[in-house]
Amino acid sequence: MDHSLQTSSICSKTPLIHLRQGEYFVSDTRPALACTVLGSCVAVTMYAPELNLGAMNHGVMPRSASCVRRGSGNTAYFVDSSTELIYGEMLRAGADPDRMEVKVFGGAGVLCTGRGGEGFRVGPKNIVAVLESLSRLGLEAIKSDLGGERGRKLFFDTSTGEVWVKKLSSNSVAREVRHE
Repeated sequence: MDHSLQTSSICSKTPLIHLRQGEYFVSDTRPALACTVLGSCVAVTMYAPELNLGAMNHGVMPRSASCVRRGSGNTAYFVDSSTELIYGEMLRAGADPDRMEVKVFGGAGVLCTGRGGEGFRVGPKNIVAVLESLSRLGLEAIKSDLGGERGRKLFFDTSTGEVWVKKLSSNSVAREVRHE
């Protein structure tokens, strides 16, 4: 099935929200399509089916504790604290945590350079951080697309919870995969 037509038609009907590194978005009652591009970064989507409400983050670094304690960090920049931020916002909006649909994406090894590819391995660290954060919140992802060597472009329909992922390759060819 060709999902690019569906993604294009959704884009024309609803506002398109572009998330950059360290940003997050929580929808209101109006539908929106949130999108972001991930390499080693991680995005979490949360969807409350009873409210048709969604949230997405774009976490860059794994843990906020040391940076925030020193006053040098925006909590939305970190995987752990940005996941907690969108979860709290969803709860404040009335989402039922037992019905919340959570999906996670990203954490590619795109920054694994250096001797033997063991350089700055932030992608794998972000994966560990997001899974630990979700566990601490009592949440489990119903879908995930984590790791690998290629970046991803993500589209999240906040009114349905549907997610589309375009896997990016070195020659700029993308393959779109639907994560329902």
